Amino acid sequence: MWVRDIMSRPVVTVRADASAEEAIALLSGHRLTVLPVLDHADRLVGVVSEVDLLPLLLASDPRSHLRQGHPEAPIHSPLVKDLMTQDPEVTVEHADVVDVAQQFCRHARKCLPSSAARPIRSWTRTGMRPCS
Repeated sequence: MWVRDIMSRPVVTVRADASAEEAIALLSGHRLTVLPVLDHADRLVGVVSEVDLLPLLLASDPRSHLRQGHPEAPIHSPLVKDLMTQDPEVTVEHADVVDVAQQFCRHARKCLPSSAARPIRSWTRTGMRPCS
């Protein structure tokens, strides 16, 4: 079976210059764990995951002041480009599903966008189902 047979289309993406809050809303709204990040020319430049954004969510918890050593500073929303993983690992649509599954196992990946200029599809290991 080929990866293209089970990848999603279209994939949910976020712009590199979007706010972290926007990325959080997309992840939450679409029940995703990873988003491909695109530049202004629709080129894949990175991925941002819930793990990248988790520190922001913890800092905005109204109970966070109860933790010792927590600074009382205003919370700002950084841009996705400041939080993302650059140059993500990608797959090709004509790859064998078994090879990509092994790639997930070897490198602890959750999602692989296609290597097309604009990631029109994406694949996740969770239940071996599409990312979006």
